[in-house]
Amino acid sequence: MKQSIKHYVSEGGTVVITSHILETVQNLCNRYMIIDQGKILKTDEIHQDQNLEDIYMDVIDHE
Repeated sequence: MKQSIKHYVSEGGTVVITSHILETVQNLCNRYMIIDQGKILKTDEIHQDQNLEDIYMDVIDHE
């Protein structure tokens, strides 16, 4: 499934994935959005040197 999604995106497609499993999001996606109670707290590109769990904790701690 992951390879199919990556191939589709490489061909110009867009896929929206919702997950609480940040490792999966980090390995599969190139952008992320953190939403809490319907409010968008942060959205950005995912870079190889980033850890989404750290970003999430930072965003939640400042909320």
